[in-house]
Amino acid sequence: MRKNEPHLRLLREARAVSQINHPNIATVYDYGETADGHPFIVMEYVDGEPLSKLIERKALTIKGTVEIIGAVAAALSEAHRRGIIHRDIKPSNIILSHRDEVKV
Repeated sequence: MRKNEPHLRLLREARAVSQINHPNIATVYDYGETADGHPFIVMEYVDGEPLSKLIERKALTIKGTVEIIGAVAAALSEAHRRGIIHRDIKPSNIILSHRDEVKV
């Protein structure tokens, strides 16, 4: 299987993110390719729900929203500091754990 650019970019980004240890960034434990050439990433499991579900239920307060924005900004700031750009930041890619942790 010939590797295409999105495949290579995914592996490069997984390698870069695996070097980050930040409380608001989901940990990347492993990455690579399957025997048949498909890329994979093994990430931290966050027991919670995506921000998109909270928005749908209108379950956010102003204070909670500001806290979430601050946590996401901290995560993105750390990633940017290391030269990593999150190419798909959206509510469904932000998880709020049952312990009130925000993970990108």
